[in-house]
Amino acid sequence: MQEVEFESNKQILIKALTSIIFSEEVGDIFVATKNEKIVGMINLLYTISTALGGKVAILEDMIVMPNCRGLGIGSKLIEYVTSYGKQNKCK
Repeated sequence: MQEVEFESNKQILIKALTSIIFSEEVGDIFVATKNEKIVGMINLLYTISTALGGKVAILEDMIVMPNCRGLGIGSKLIEYVTSYGKQNKCK
């Protein structure tokens, strides 16, 4: 379900996504594909946790195309980024 308070602004989205794509320190974007088409995406943003004393990943957004929901794509994306975060020393 899309966030109720969210209003899409294409220019702001492009600026933010470009920052993530071109700076590994800012975050990472992962996509799920089906038949060579993107059907889902998830992005992680990185920061330092004072409580944990190190790098943490924040799951900022996850989107699965409406016609692909209920197929486990979102679960697979979350499983993948959880493993990725651990491999990349996120607390």
